[in-house]
Amino acid sequence: MLQRLIVDASRCQGCLACVTFCSMAKEGLAAPSRARLQVKLDPFGGETHIVTCRQCKKAPCADACPVEAIRMDPEGPYWMVDYQTCTGCQACIGACPFDAMLYDPTADRVIKCDTCDGNPTCADICPTMGKRRGGTTMIHGWTGQILWIDLSSGEISHRDTGDYVPDLIGGRGIAARIAWDEIPPGTGAFDSGNPLMLLTGPLTGTTAPFAGRTTVCSVSPQSYPHEWFTRSSLGGHWGSELKYAGYDGVVVTGRSDTPVYIWINDDQVEIREAEDLWGMGTYSCQQTLLGRHGDEVRVVTIGQAGENLSRIAVINTETESAAGQDERPFIGARLELAAFHGHSPHDPSEVHDRHKGFAARPGDPHRQHPPAPLLHRDRLNSGN
Repeated sequence: MLQRLIVDASRCQGCLACVTFCSMAKEGLAAPSRARLQVKLDPFGGETHIVTCRQCKKAPCADACPVEAIRMDPEGPYWMVDYQTCTGCQACIGACPFDAMLYDPTADRVIKCDTCDGNPTCADICPTMGKRRGGTTMIHGWTGQILWIDLSSGEISHRDTGDYVPDLIGGRGIAARIAWDEIPPGTGAFDSGNPLMLLTGPLTGTTAPFAGRTTVCSVSPQSYPHEWFTRSSLGGHWGSELKYAGYDGVVVTGRSDTPVYIWINDDQVEIREAEDLWGMGTYSCQQTLLGRHGDEVRVVTIGQAGENLSRIAVINTETESAAGQDERPFIGARLELAAFHGHSPHDPSEVHDRHKGFAARPGDPHRQHPPAPLLHRDRLNSGN
């Protein structure tokens, strides 16, 4: 029986993760033009067409080849191209009724899907179950749970990511739905009913280019006098470490009576006292948490500006990444307030968030990259 990829284009969100990872698996670099499948988006008709080899029983491409370079792989079974025999005439491209014989302009040769020997990379990375093997569907790219922390009651719970995906796209889409469901009309930026949301995307924690950012959403204090729901984002390693800890995002609601931070050690989540962290700058807070929990901890912090509820405060991680720059409405200020009353951190192995910061340490079973040197205590300015 031929191995073939079953594609459900109605579930495709157009993220192009399949195309990116296909080229990485086959060519060793992110080069969508060299992928063995292509996603064609119709912005006017609203339709998506996913082009990949159908592994036809009677393959027109093989019939059209004048030198019989397209043949059945004896170990597949699937149709493959013998490049030792191929003359590059491209007759197969014109013969395929599905446009699935593709051309690699860099290597100057025809290419087609070979199902990755029965374990297609595109199916494994697809975040919306748009591709299936053998009729079995799986969601990829998500851990399956969102950490939910109520600082007022101290309750720590989880929500199923499957309640939001694949119908909603990425962390920004999930946050918008949570805001719609959870934020009453008229809620202000500093109200305890204004949740602070830090959410990853399906490719966070992978080697996909430009996929490392963390979306931060809430009713923004920086948009005063008209406070409204908006977003910002963080770079650095914090989002990846959160994913390694087993969480797709964290939502913080309520407020505590005293400064607190949240410590997360994979499935161990605690709200801890943070009086000793109050008054520190963003670098000093990170440095303190690194000294307390190890150099691999990832920290998100707010600094004195956030503690004093400045409307232009930012959320900072590592030495250069921040949410709220460029005069954008800053959702993170709510975190500073929440932090002020209590925070929740997330991380792969541990996360600290004191009223002013989050810290995360990678979980060893999931971690795929070494600690970032810039996070080492000696690299942080102790004077800040």
